Amino acid sequence: MFRGAVCVDGHADILYGMENGQQSFYAANSSLQASWKNLKAGGVDVQFFSLFVDPGLPAELQLTRVLQYIELYRGLVEEEQTMTVLTGPSLREALSTNRFAAVLAMEGAHCLQSDLRMLHTLYRLGVRVVGLTWNYANCVADGVGEGRGAGLTQFGKSLILEMNRLSMLIDCAHLSDQGFWDVAEISSASFVVSHANSKSVYNHRRNLTDEQIRALIAKEGLIGLTFVPGFVDGTTPTIDTLLRHLDHVLELGGAKHVGLGTDFDGIDVTMPDLQNAACLPLLLSEIERRYGSEVLYDVAGRNWIRVLETVLPRE
Repeated sequence: MFRGAVCVDGHADILYGMENGQQSFYAANSSLQASWKNLKAGGVDVQFFSLFVDPGLPAELQLTRVLQYIELYRGLVEEEQTMTVLTGPSLREALSTNRFAAVLAMEGAHCLQSDLRMLHTLYRLGVRVVGLTWNYANCVADGVGEGRGAGLTQFGKSLILEMNRLSMLIDCAHLSDQGFWDVAEISSASFVVSHANSKSVYNHRRNLTDEQIRALIAKEGLIGLTFVPGFVDGTTPTIDTLLRHLDHVLELGGAKHVGLGTDFDGIDVTMPDLQNAACLPLLLSEIERRYGSEVLYDVAGRNWIRVLETVLPRE
């Protein structure tokens, strides 16, 4: 917690970093950008743990890799001070008892292999957020890296409806523009883009247009500002340049619809003044100085909390 503000990071690849770098989450000398030590130093109260599986893996291995990551995750949350968020009330319970809250989130639904039963299995294993694509096409939709720019497949449309029924949170990060608009039309629930910035401020394919940000606002959703240098300004960005994106979202009326999605441990190159989760107070202090405590509370975590409590199961 930072100066009374609950702090939420809506996207980090901690499990990927652990598996590929053979790093420990809890070790004091861990080199993870979002290690336990760094998250506590940064005041993070709620952390999304991404399940990222390389879409280039053979199809028959993708679900196996997801299950391996989930088992790795379960080893983390066996600590008494950590609690998996499964419902809105469980999130509130974690916060009220000062326990670290963990949200299990899929990044790219290619492992589902056009089978809703796989979604049900992952739900039972604790997954509550699903990012529909990574950069490329899968059984759900096209990602931003597909030149044809198609939207949701028929299976993708069925997936949206089933996620609505299960009260799972839809994440449109990495999704094609047409896919985004398909979700906006089909979903009866709020949805998010967990890690992206403003395309008007810096024109990167992963950033959102003003029209998309306004659509998120209209759907009571959220954009998680990300620290990926290439999404901020493409050079050597600082907190000041990152906050230009926040300025623009606020100008669009998005004060209640913006949060943080760091992408720590999913990036090799970091911003010089935001190298790991322990640096978050530098950003939050500057947000408070520029915009005041109410915007700080909203951006630090209150907006994420609202979306989670609204979308996730109520019991």
